[in-house]
Amino acid sequence: MRFFHKKTEYCSICGINLKFKYKPAKTWQIQGNLCGDCHTTKMKEYFDKQAEAKRLEEIKENHCSICGKLNETTKKRPRWQWNMEAETVLCVECFDKREQEYKIRLDFCNNCNGKLGIIRYNPKTNWKVNGQLCRRCWDNFNKKYEFK
Repeated sequence: MRFFHKKTEYCSICGINLKFKYKPAKTWQIQGNLCGDCHTTKMKEYFDKQAEAKRLEEIKENHCSICGKLNETTKKRPRWQWNMEAETVLCVECFDKREQEYKIRLDFCNNCNGKLGIIRYNPKTNWKVNGQLCRRCWDNFNKKYEFK
């Protein structure tokens, strides 16, 4: 008759002999098994970190991303054309300011500030111009960068 002896295992944190083994979660990044006390303390630490992250997310969600002012009732999300992150929250003042800047960039020439007509000219990427141009300014930029 063969007798199998169990291999004695020890807790990965405190090193005591294990009667009962508890596997740690993969997110804890601990190799081996844990005793009951170490497992409960690690689980408590993990849930405390999650609660803190959730609390910080709620705080971030209630403050304006630009000026940092607290938004209790009026929160606005940026428009997709503004190229801001999706989680960004703006107060009314910052939203109106961005909206006004966007309308100016869309309706007026970036170089001469002249009102744009129906036909708008997009600058080439190597010109490093942000916004649209009128025909005269686009022609001037094209002549300037044509020979380089």
